[in-house]
Amino acid sequence: MQRSIIFTRELMSSLSLLAFLRVSNACLDCLQVMKLVCLLFAEHQLGSQAIYNLTKQACDQDVGIISQCFKADYVVNFPSGYFDNFLLKVNGKIGGCNSVIDPNILKGLPFNLSRTMIVGVDVNHPPPTSDVNSSVSAAVGSYDPLFTKYSASIRAQFKEGEEIVKQLDHMINELLNEYKKFNKNYPDNVIVFRDGVSEGQFEQVRKLEIPLIEKAIKTTGRSIKLSCIVTQKRHHTRFVLEKEDTSGRRPTHNVPSGTVVDTTIVEPNWKVFYLNSHFSPLVCLHLLFLLYE
Repeated sequence: MQRSIIFTRELMSSLSLLAFLRVSNACLDCLQVMKLVCLLFAEHQLGSQAIYNLTKQACDQDVGIISQCFKADYVVNFPSGYFDNFLLKVNGKIGGCNSVIDPNILKGLPFNLSRTMIVGVDVNHPPPTSDVNSSVSAAVGSYDPLFTKYSASIRAQFKEGEEIVKQLDHMINELLNEYKKFNKNYPDNVIVFRDGVSEGQFEQVRKLEIPLIEKAIKTTGRSIKLSCIVTQKRHHTRFVLEKEDTSGRRPTHNVPSGTVVDTTIVEPNWKVFYLNSHFSPLVCLHLLFLLYE
């Protein structure tokens, strides 16, 4: 059953923090039977961020239910594309699929995609003014052949500002078990994309994190192939077309989506390539380093 709870402008303007918490608690029993709750936020003396934080705490931590919020002001005067993005978020949160890679494009790959798990790993560091001192590491792993559904594993880092994930073996183990729960077996291939690592930390990742991933794989008792790729978005390399492309809606010098550069200008000590994975007006090419295969 899917329903929505709406906090109206009149209700929100009259609620104090204590009253809002009481109203929220009164809704908890109702929330237990829901799959998704959508909340309409009006302006309030507490501020929209405070209300948002309270709502997410109630839904994520107290009840364990998916939530999606939007501002009341946008119901009448909404920015272009606002509700398109809103529906994409809702669809994804309730298990829908917003986009897939054309299977014909993937046919030439030398491994079975239906037996492959894609993993993403990153660490989030709090800003200097934050009340939270711990950095948070997260890993997500796909469990369907289209790579549109995934499970997550999250840990607090031992040291503030630490980038190397010391508990990565436990996190990968959780993702592998989730994959097995949905597919009745472990994957044959695991491809890990590691974000947020500078070139000076490559050796640390290779010596500390990759052995932890291998340790998690060994607990399955299976021979699973592993590839680890570091992605970087913050670099100063730019690519442009020599001649203007006039085939689109407007002329551009942007390189086409799917452009790969892996020779001549790349780092010679690593397996490196630049990838323009999708269209972008600013042409943000990802720099990828293959650390382990």
